[in-house]
Amino acid sequence: MGRRLKNVRERLNSVCSEKSNFHLEESIDSKMEMVERKTSSLVDETEIIGRTPDKERIIRWLLNDINHVSNDIPVISIIGLGGVGKTALAQLIYNDQRVIGHFSKMMWVHVSDNFNETKICNAIIEAVEGRPPDFLEWQMVQNHLRNVLKGEQYFLVLDDIWNEDEDKWDKLRLPLKDGDIGSRILITTRNETVVKTMRATKWHELAPLLESDSWSLFSHIAFRERKTEECAEFEEIGKEIARKCDRIPLILKRIANVLRFQRTKREWELVLESETWDFPNVTRGIVLDLQLSYENMPPYLKRCFAFCSVFPKDHVIERETLIKLWMAQGFLPEESAAMECIGDGYFYDLLGRSLFDAPITDSFGNIMHCKMMDIVHDFFQTVMRECYIMNKKFSKNIPLHVRHVSLKCSKKLSSIPGNLCKAKNLRTLLFIGWSRFTVLTVLPDDFFENFRCLRALDLSGTKCSHLPESLKKLKLLRYLNLSATEVASLPDFICGLYLLQTLKLNACGKLTELPKEMWKLARLRHLEIENTRKLQALPHWIGRLETSLRTLSKFIVGEGIECRIGELKNLNLLQGKLAIYHLERVLNEGDAKEAELMNKKHLRRLELYFVSRLKRLKKLPRDSRIMILEKIDEGVLEGLRPHTDLEELNISGYMGLKFPGWMEDASLSNLVNVTLRDCHDCIKLPALGTLPSLKYLTIVKMAKVEFISPEFYGKNDSGDVTGAAAAFPNLETLVLDGMYSLREWVGSEDGGMPSLLELRIANCPMLMKVPLFLHGKLWKVDIELPSKYWTSCISESVECLIVDGISGSLMSFRNNIEPYIRDIDMIHLPLSWNLKYLVIKNSPYFEFPVGIQKLPGLQILHVTDCLRLTHLPKELKDLRNLRQLKVKCCPNLEHWCKKYAEDDQQLAMSHIPNIWIGNREIKRDGQDIAGHARPFAVV
Repeated sequence: MGRRLKNVRERLNSVCSEKSNFHLEESIDSKMEMVERKTSSLVDETEIIGRTPDKERIIRWLLNDINHVSNDIPVISIIGLGGVGKTALAQLIYNDQRVIGHFSKMMWVHVSDNFNETKICNAIIEAVEGRPPDFLEWQMVQNHLRNVLKGEQYFLVLDDIWNEDEDKWDKLRLPLKDGDIGSRILITTRNETVVKTMRATKWHELAPLLESDSWSLFSHIAFRERKTEECAEFEEIGKEIARKCDRIPLILKRIANVLRFQRTKREWELVLESETWDFPNVTRGIVLDLQLSYENMPPYLKRCFAFCSVFPKDHVIERETLIKLWMAQGFLPEESAAMECIGDGYFYDLLGRSLFDAPITDSFGNIMHCKMMDIVHDFFQTVMRECYIMNKKFSKNIPLHVRHVSLKCSKKLSSIPGNLCKAKNLRTLLFIGWSRFTVLTVLPDDFFENFRCLRALDLSGTKCSHLPESLKKLKLLRYLNLSATEVASLPDFICGLYLLQTLKLNACGKLTELPKEMWKLARLRHLEIENTRKLQALPHWIGRLETSLRTLSKFIVGEGIECRIGELKNLNLLQGKLAIYHLERVLNEGDAKEAELMNKKHLRRLELYFVSRLKRLKKLPRDSRIMILEKIDEGVLEGLRPHTDLEELNISGYMGLKFPGWMEDASLSNLVNVTLRDCHDCIKLPALGTLPSLKYLTIVKMAKVEFISPEFYGKNDSGDVTGAAAAFPNLETLVLDGMYSLREWVGSEDGGMPSLLELRIANCPMLMKVPLFLHGKLWKVDIELPSKYWTSCISESVECLIVDGISGSLMSFRNNIEPYIRDIDMIHLPLSWNLKYLVIKNSPYFEFPVGIQKLPGLQILHVTDCLRLTHLPKELKDLRNLRQLKVKCCPNLEHWCKKYAEDDQQLAMSHIPNIWIGNREIKRDGQDIAGHARPFAVV
């Protein structure tokens, strides 16, 4: 090492001497020289397709009053990926006659990445006065602009903003404030940070075109000056090419313009088979746009985003996995205790720059998955030449400079390509797409001999049953993913990988044990062991990882000398989700308190699982065994009080008679989701109405609860509110399922549940009344009760109604089932309801209600398992908004449809676009279409 350092010093000295000899000067601007893109307000509207809804939305913002607390001129932003059509949309708006007639002064300024306040002010003055100003000093320019705009209701477009410096915007904003009330500023940008910097009042995220609009734009250009019969010949291949363009207008236009002059079909096929980057005249503008996005990133973001090109096209990128891979590569500051938070910030920064596509969020609004657009992926493959994707062709020669490899398998393989071993400097090796196709079960023992520099290894889905001995030589390994493999146990040498940060073992169905000395992995931050049913215990002393462990997705309480719940005591850095299994092994409240869950302030989701009732009863003596379990469970749950920042709580298998007091504490102000499942011995529900943030409440299989009393809303016996003034102020979804003894549901006098959107009641055969408080925002109802018990209790705002006549649970009450189901024969729908979705199922006596034509908003009607339904009412012809009718498992009705297809059915259903009778789709002319109907799901 000493000799190597000496050589480096000598090389640096040589470079310094050459700098002096050649008179070179230092420069802080490392950006490559690029041709600046100019824009103006002129536009060819014939080449802008599919942007009318976006245009109308922004024009409404421009012409109507905007609630704005400050004296600043409201700023409206259009944000989106480069090439998606932000400037074109702004041009459409700028040239709209309504906008022109509304504003007294209109200015268009192209800004780009050089945000020069003086230059922009001069451009605005020139746009107003028709000539450039005669002075350049900032003070004079600022005063002159103020005088020009004073009292004017102006419209200013600042196109292509990159500035993230708030001070620069504040300098420009001052002379703009003197415009008349009603003035507007419209900006276009690719970066969400710019929107925040310029304090935009409204912003519109411009998405790629719809598939149909993409084809319209492409064909409009590519088929220009072609004959109709020639267009038909190229249409099929043209649509395939258009799909490759990711619905980005800039790419569609450039490729369509190239194909416009390609006269043979073979030339079009070559374009389809090639990469976009093979056509310089197509990609020049695209490269400049993406290069500009790349160059405007800070260095720490450049390497993080360029690394994403290691994933294949269309690969779904998990946010948390990506952050952990960045950590493994050293892209995040290792000295920071909050690397995950920093990585999260990097991810959302890239998302705000419109470089990720199709983000998928969870119920809390957090991004879970996203994709990289094909054109962006191709570009960054050229930037990050250290990334390499081995696909089904398996290239024979792997470049020596490659550092990150993903091995994508799309066919059955039983071995690893031998040429992979030539890449001796690998930092990342990812096996992608193997779980579905491959039969790889064994890795050669010497496979990892050449990969001593490896930082991240993903073997998920490879079906490997054991790990080769050479893996222990990967001393630099920080990320190891063995999810969905056949590994039954991990070798002890795993504990010698001292730099390991992430170990993923999710869905390892055969995994039975973990190494006993895992406490030696002092830098382990994430241990993921979800869906590992055969794993019955964790290694002892896992609590020693108190200074590093952030993720422990599953904690299994052991028996005897095995891992006890007290091991959780010092793991106060745990974050995200923690699921604790086998809580029946905790003996008393004191042992439960040793976990000190109230100190784990970073936990957001807590799941508490007790073993099922039957298994536990078998292990106890018959005398008083239920009473023993009830007292133990009540004490244990009382001792597991979580931190007040908890957002989601799930309790399953609990055998106590009542729930602990901390569940009714309004201090759990962040609790959003509560699920209570299989708590068979509880006789009353906890007073959850005091929780201010509760949105989702699911109660399943609490068979001994007979009454829902005012205590459920947080009131005492006298009716006084014990917690919040309003019961369930933010509850949106309520599910009651398997409440077999529930007889009465008493409502709240002050209304209660004012924000309720969805209600589901199932398997509650004894319940005969729903309280009269279900009003306000309720839009979806899925209910199994006879209609007379609930139709008067639900408001006119309901849009989705699902009525289930007989469920499996009701069939067990055969003695009184007949009068119960006969009430379904005439469902008296309140005809003033604003119903859009109506589903009737399992109702043998159902008939269409009289006056159904008075439901003008009805769009979807499904009828299933209504055995005695014989015909469709002629009144259906009056439901002009009905676009889908589906009838299934109604034999009499299906027979009627076939018999009277040319008469009554045609009269009643001719206006409905989508009709399914049984498993056949019906055309508007009454003829059958062969094939099966697509299933419809109400979400």
